[in-house]
Amino acid sequence: MKTGAPVSSALQLSALDICRTKSHLLTRSLCETFSKGQATHIIRRTETMNRCRLTWATFLLVGAIIGCATRTVEFRTTPSMATVSVSYESPSGTQTVVLPSDTPVRHTLDFGRAKRFNAVFEKKDYQTKTLPLTVEYVESLPKENNVYILRETLKEEEFRETEAAEVVVDAHAGLQIKIRTVRAYKEDIERDGVPASSILSLGDNQWIGGLAASPVDDRIAFSVVERVKDRSGKEFQFSTIRSVNGAGGGIVQLTKGQRVDTDPSYSFNGKHLYFASNRNRPRYLDLFRIISEEAGGGIASIYSGEGWSRAPSTPADGFLAFSFTPEYFGKPSTTHVWTLGGVNKFPTQLMEGSDPELSPDGQQIAYVGPDNKLWKLVIGTNTQIQLTTNPATCESDPTWSRDGKYILFVSNEGRDNTGVANNDIWVIRADGTDKRQLTTNGSDDSKVVVGHGQKWIYFVSNRGYKWGIWRIPWPTDLDQLP
Repeated sequence: MKTGAPVSSALQLSALDICRTKSHLLTRSLCETFSKGQATHIIRRTETMNRCRLTWATFLLVGAIIGCATRTVEFRTTPSMATVSVSYESPSGTQTVVLPSDTPVRHTLDFGRAKRFNAVFEKKDYQTKTLPLTVEYVESLPKENNVYILRETLKEEEFRETEAAEVVVDAHAGLQIKIRTVRAYKEDIERDGVPASSILSLGDNQWIGGLAASPVDDRIAFSVVERVKDRSGKEFQFSTIRSVNGAGGGIVQLTKGQRVDTDPSYSFNGKHLYFASNRNRPRYLDLFRIISEEAGGGIASIYSGEGWSRAPSTPADGFLAFSFTPEYFGKPSTTHVWTLGGVNKFPTQLMEGSDPELSPDGQQIAYVGPDNKLWKLVIGTNTQIQLTTNPATCESDPTWSRDGKYILFVSNEGRDNTGVANNDIWVIRADGTDKRQLTTNGSDDSKVVVGHGQKWIYFVSNRGYKWGIWRIPWPTDLDQLP
């Protein structure tokens, strides 16, 4: 067997000593004593040792060096029972490990594989927290029995992103129900203004697509968009119309079937309910009418054009305003406000816009212009008056007060606690003065209507993480303004 030079006296640890050392004793102190270069030097200088012993020494030294790169961390949260996932970047992409149990839970981080890890803490009703983990940060943590202890306090969740369903006319597919994301706050109170009260709360995978208030009693009609799965497991959406008492309860299913029935609107005397539906033509929307007090009673077709008809409004018998999107070469064109009956008798295009709402006396139409601002048209004069002018906002869903003095609408002019724009209910005089914000929750408020007798204002909201119908009392101080 060949022999080499004796081991340097400066290196007092031989390969034989390493072989005799138990692997669990090769701790971080050993790594700090010898660099990788020193370890190689030792191996080269121990040529006199048995090759098996040399191989065992190499194995132990490499294991010691690798072991120095790992740190075991115990994750503890307040409150406990939070889910922890750890991720890092690798040449093949982001690698994520969800720890097998909730906090407190341990995990070993290999900093020889990645210089930084990200720990994500999640718990229902609490804000998700992401924490970067470097070896320097971990080593600054307190230790218990050679385990680093990471304590994290989670904050209660203020808001979350929730789904909302919207019936739209798509430029390529025609009629569609699209799902979008909007913010909802956990608290259902108002930051300012009059507190709102809930009269109806929907279940999961349900949204409200339209709202109407009876002019003769306290009934509120609304369309419900539902998402379900067919036998193959494929998801699809449909919409039906129901009604509820203004104080809650007494729900009546007015239309049925897996169609799209939306945009309900009561007739001037409350006997009929107008709405848009694709029941005759699946890709399009036409206007229909049913008896409001019966489930699906006396359904009749009102208008069907070469396109999509929506948002009917009727203050008087035989007079109807609605929005119409014509189809040109198989695709939707520009949406305009139309009337049916009244002075013009026949279907008449008035101006570009959407969401028309006739005043109680049938002499004016509030609508949303192509600039997403609130406008008003005086019928018979073609005089168009712009009511809102903020270039940074979008308005929608105008509705008249019962006395015709005010117009209520939805606007994203307000900001939530984080400075993000959100939809709230606003009111303005019919002449465009004295604009006022009525709801300030931070959630998505929309589809506003004024109830019978002008006692209550009803609207749709996702506050409290559930879509439903809410109401606030009519602000009587509006009438005291000069």
